[in-house]
Amino acid sequence: MAVLMAIKEVAKMVIELIQKE
Repeated sequence: MAVLMAIKEVAKMVIELIQKE
């Protein structure tokens, strides 16, 4: 499903932003 892939991409970006701090 495209929705699941979109959620995965967003989750990846959020995790990277959190790890930056």
